[in-house]
Amino acid sequence: MLASPQFKNTEELPSLAKASNKIIEQLDLLMQTQQRKSLGGEGIKRIEAYTSMQDPLLWLHSQKADKKTFWRGRDGEENIAGIGETLVFESDHGNSSELMLQRLRRLLSSSSEGVRIFGGMRFNLSSGSVSEEWHSWKHSRFIIPEIELISTKEGTRLACNVNLAELGDTRRMQELKKLLSGLTEARSTDSSGSTFHYLNKSQNPGYEKWCDNVNQALSEIHSGSLQKIVLARKAEYQMQMAYDPLQILLNLRDRAPHAYQFCFQIDIDHAWLGISPERLYRRQLRKIETEAVASTRPRGLGPGEDKKLAMELLQSQKEVREHELVLERIENLLSQLCDKTTRQSYREILKLRHVQHLQSRVEGHLHPEHGEAALLTAIHPTPAVCGIPDEEARSRIEQLEKFDRGWYAGPVGWFSKNGAEFAVAIRSALMDHQTLRIFTGAGIVQGSNPDSEWEEINAKLRNWESILEPV
Repeated sequence: MLASPQFKNTEELPSLAKASNKIIEQLDLLMQTQQRKSLGGEGIKRIEAYTSMQDPLLWLHSQKADKKTFWRGRDGEENIAGIGETLVFESDHGNSSELMLQRLRRLLSSSSEGVRIFGGMRFNLSSGSVSEEWHSWKHSRFIIPEIELISTKEGTRLACNVNLAELGDTRRMQELKKLLSGLTEARSTDSSGSTFHYLNKSQNPGYEKWCDNVNQALSEIHSGSLQKIVLARKAEYQMQMAYDPLQILLNLRDRAPHAYQFCFQIDIDHAWLGISPERLYRRQLRKIETEAVASTRPRGLGPGEDKKLAMELLQSQKEVREHELVLERIENLLSQLCDKTTRQSYREILKLRHVQHLQSRVEGHLHPEHGEAALLTAIHPTPAVCGIPDEEARSRIEQLEKFDRGWYAGPVGWFSKNGAEFAVAIRSALMDHQTLRIFTGAGIVQGSNPDSEWEEINAKLRNWESILEPV
């Protein structure tokens, strides 16, 4: 329910208040239609209006709401901010997660174009044990926001998602209109130089235990029981105060311009946020794009050193072997879901602020019977965050790592009737009141060295640590 914009410049676009009022008018008309025609049933009706508001993340940070969602695509062309939850879908174990995704596909078939479902999953859906720090997070959780602000190259839109099953609930509709009328303009803030102070820091595992874990993994790789395993590290900070997760993301966004940026805040005290460079997959109708991102070198201090490190990455037998293992596994998985697959690129250098990786991009044409349930359960976890063979690596990860990964290295993103985009939740953090836990990992293959893998993780942490200071 959206007309094309007929504005010559942003000064002619409606303010946020006018866009909100326009949506409220459309909502009133929808309610009147419901009374006359007994509309209802399953599905989401979406009402949109263009607005002059430009920065969804800054706008979201300014809103008084406990439940907030933010998603920015890796190319930066689309930013989506959401407040509230029109519908919430949660699952406590892997099998029900797949059934839930199938149900959501049916829901989208009876919903307006443009409705998206946002959420994510645990790294290990089959794990029955959940640590205390992850108790607020289900095995999988997906939501449809009540209100969204979406910024693309075509302009910025305010949107309201109405649950048709609640259309006859006068009290619920009044709450929705109150939420719309209470939206505030974005408050300008300069967050680029902000720092966040912590009282103490701990790492799990510490350096000695890390070396022991890597050496155990190398022993199993040498014996042939594993080809690759990805081991993670958790850095835990006790913060000076309970910081706003969106303030942290505002501070990080210019430090990771070529990464997915996301935040899922489920209440005032709990949020999962990250700056991940890795795509799990993107779907446009039946076209699927995925990639292998593996092997790492730091960025150089100047162009010459940077080029030298990139050449090391391309010529290192160990790094190429790690990348090929990931790429081969992804191509095999995709071939089971698609009519055909093709490589769009092969061993190109993906340059980020502090590190650079080998990247190969793969495209496929999805079989028509497959949707997000099949894609997420088949592609996740990739060898870039788990290992090869998958089940053996996952089992050893649980034995070697003395912490719960939770949603770390799991899928996060969105899907709709005609598209989807999911990132791998790496370089991500769990906020729990005054505790910040940052997760990073490194792939272990034949030729890996505990010291160099420890330093690789340090390099991956630099964006986060650049905004953190001890008291």
